[in-house]
Amino acid sequence: MSKKNQVGRREKILDAATRLFLAQGVIGTQMKEVAKLADVDQSLIGYYFPSLDSLFAEVMQTRIQRFNDYVLDAVSSQKRSVRGLLEIYTLSFFRWFSENPEEARLIEYFIYLAMLREPFTSTHESFRRKGRERLAGYVFQGIAQGEFRKSAKGKKKVDGEKIARQIQGVIMGGLQTYLAERGIDPLAYAQEAFEVIEEIIENL
Repeated sequence: MSKKNQVGRREKILDAATRLFLAQGVIGTQMKEVAKLADVDQSLIGYYFPSLDSLFAEVMQTRIQRFNDYVLDAVSSQKRSVRGLLEIYTLSFFRWFSENPEEARLIEYFIYLAMLREPFTSTHESFRRKGRERLAGYVFQGIAQGEFRKSAKGKKKVDGEKIARQIQGVIMGGLQTYLAERGIDPLAYAQEAFEVIEEIIENL
C-alpha cells in the first residue's frame, strides 16, 4: 500500500468515526459501523487504531484543536486591552460550546475519560498546559502595560502558573455548570465566570 493510499484510508476512517461519534456518541459506536461508513475492512481500522480509545483520542486531537483555533481567532480580533482580551477569551469558550452542542458533548466525555486513563490524560493535560502558558502570558502582559496592578500584599513576584490555573479552573467550572444545567443563555454564565476572573486579577 502506497503512503498516499495509507493517508487517504486513515483519513476516511477518522472522518467516518467523527461523524458517528457526533451523531450517536462514542459508547453507541462500534468499529464495524466505522468500517462500513468508511468503506474499509474492519481489520484495516485495527491496523491504524487497535482500540476504540485510540480512535477516539485521535479524533479528539483534531476536534480540540479546532476548538482551540476558534478561541484564538476570537482573541486575535480583540485589540482594546488585555482585560478585554481575557473577557473575549472567556466568552469564546461558552459561545463555542453553545454553538456546537454535539462537539461539546464529545469534549465533555473526553474530559471525563482524561480523569480515568491514557491516552486521554496526557492529551488533555497537553492542551491545558498550553492554555495556562497563554493565560500566564496575558497576565504578565497586563502587568507590564499597567492594566493589572499588584495589590499592597502582592509585593512578591506574581506566580503566573498559579494565576493561570485559577483562571482556567473558573472557566472550566463555569462550563461544567452550564452543561449540567443546560442553561439558555451561555453569555450569562460567561459573564459570571469573568467577574470571578476579574477578582483574581484585582488580587494579584
